[in-house]
This record gives sequence, structure tokens and C-alpha cells, in this order.
Amino acid sequence: MSIKDFFVVHAGKYGSLPKSELVGSLEATEANFSLKPGTKYLSRFTCELSKAKESIKRVALSHFLCEELIFQRGSISSLFNLLNKLDLAEGGSFYVRVNRVEGSIPAEEVSALEREVGSILSEKFKKKTSFKNPEEIFILHVEDNAYALGKFLEPSERKKLKERQNKTKPKFHASMLPPDLSRALVNLARVKKGDIFLDPFCGMGGVLLEAELIGARAIGVDFKEKMLRGAKENLTFYGAMNYDLIKGDARFLPVAKADKVATDPPYGRLSPKLKKEPIVNLYTKFIANLSNIIATGGHFAQKV
Repeated sequence: MSIKDFFVVHAGKYGSLPKSELVGSLEATEANFSLKPGTKYLSRFTCELSKAKESIKRVALSHFLCEELIFQRGSISSLFNLLNKLDLAEGGSFYVRVNRVEGSIPAEEVSALEREVGSILSEKFKKKTSFKNPEEIFILHVEDNAYALGKFLEPSERKKLKERQNKTKPKFHASMLPPDLSRALVNLARVKKGDIFLDPFCGMGGVLLEAELIGARAIGVDFKEKMLRGAKENLTFYGAMNYDLIKGDARFLPVAKADKVATDPPYGRLSPKLKKEPIVNLYTKFIANLSNIIATGGHFAQKV
């Protein structure tokens, strides 16, 4: 078992959600991990190598996984002192990329910092710079007087999500959740391969698709036949096969059991019509019903 130190760089604009999604993904893969103090855009943890890689491949709100070599707060000079104490295998080709956030260093200093770090690694470990097919990529994350140097290991699912943007799907509806948030919901619910996954307000099937791609048996329920037809077309378009779509009322779910549940409930003008019954009654009855359906030890996540 190879236990190492890692860091994950998160995307901006989501607040603390990327960190919560990462923890959900680690738990869904049954990783034995320990979190360490990080930064606003950086999560640090120790974990088995294979589980860390498996987990990052699922997440949508982070960019990539690195094996951590250095993490320190303070001046750039202290970073260079630590660089000279590194113990790396000699030889091979590489390049260094600086990832700066929120103007932590001026843009014009990025290239110089990459060259300086690269020069130290090249001289100390007899490595050759190559930007075409390097054997190793070193990422230097710079953020508000914090520096993390790591060896790039795996990208997240984030780039692949561009292939599943809502505008590229056969059927679109204004209520559709973006695919990155759909995937995040699935990870927050700790969905794993083989789970029975339920979305009781499935709409056009965006959350269902992300659960099915992870390997769950996806069950979608919706009050409107039009939504179910759209969900089927979208799921089929992306090759999903392990799913069921059921017309039903979330207040009286036509599903006996589910391991994990995640959903984006309707609201405002896009809410289903319940005659004169307030929309809050829909949510109250849904939650009460859900407690009889979700399995012991299961998880539920919803967009609020």
C-alpha cells in the first residue's frame, strides 16, 4: 500500500463546495484518508495512491491531483530553501508550470518563477526540460503567501464535462442544472458503482446521467411525461443504459428502496402545479417519504 501526501487544486466561484465534493468522492471510493490544513483553493490529504487517483477522476469542481512535495507559507525565499532540500529521482524530462490564483503574484513574474524553479530541479536532479512529451510535470501553486509544489498525477472530470454541457444535449430546459453541479451532487451523495441511485425530480436527466456514468443504477422520477421523454433522449445520446424512468409524484414515490439520493428540486415559476397547495408541502411530504426509502447508511444531497 502506497500512502502519500497529495493536494488538489479547486476551481473558483464555488466557495467551500469543491472541498466537500472531494471528501464525498474519497468516501465513495472507500479511501482511507486524512485531511491536512490547506488553503482557499487547495485541499491537502494523505491517502493510498490508487484511491487518490480514483477519487479525483470523479470530481467536477476541482482541476487536478498532485503528489505533494512542498507546502509552506511565507516568502518565496523559503520556498527556494526547501527546493534545495528535495529528494527526487534523477534523470528524465520535465517542465514546471506555475498556477497562481487571485493575483497572488504579478502575471509578468510567472515565467521567471517557472524558469527559476525549473533550473533548480534540472541542475540538482539532472533533468531535461521538455514541453512536448515530458515524463514529469511539476505544478507550483501560488496563493496568498502559500506555496505548494507537486508532481502532477491525474486530471479531474472537469474538462470532460465540456462534452456534456446542457447546450450540447438533444433536449434542454431552463431548469436544468449545469453538469458540473450535477456531478458534484452525485459525489456529495457518495454514489458508487453498483448503487441504486434515485433522483425524485429528475427533469431532463442531468443528475441521472452523472450517476449512471459513475456506474450506479439510476432511477429517475418526474411528474411530467415531457420531462421523462427529454431525459430518455439525453441519456440515450450519451450511451447510458443502466437506468429507469418512472412517471410519479415525489410526495408518494413509486420506489421501494434506494442506496443514494440526489436531486435539484423545482422552485419558483418552474415548480409543478399543486392546485392550491403551497410548494413547501411538496418538499415536506417528499422528505417524509424519502426517510422510508433511503437505505440505512445511505446519503441524500440536494441543491438549495
